[in-house]
Amino acid sequence: MIQKTFAEDIAFGFYSYHPLTFEDFKQAKDWLLQRKTALRTCDALHLAYAARLDAVLVTADKKLAQAAKEFGICYQLLVA
Repeated sequence: MIQKTFAEDIAFGFYSYHPLTFEDFKQAKDWLLQRKTALRTCDALHLAYAARLDAVLVTADKKLAQAAKEFGICYQLLVA
């Protein structure tokens, strides 16, 4: 069962929780207002969150990967 496996992964510390902050929303808004990319609202928030955490954004979305590149965010594009 996937819920059981997910709960086990959490118990083993494979995931960590970092709440969104006001700064994440502000950064996402600022990037959207620049109109340098084809970012969608939720994608901008994902990018801002990844940037703040200095995380690698993993995506199969080419437009999101291009925006990550534009804003200097580490990313990995999954391709078929």
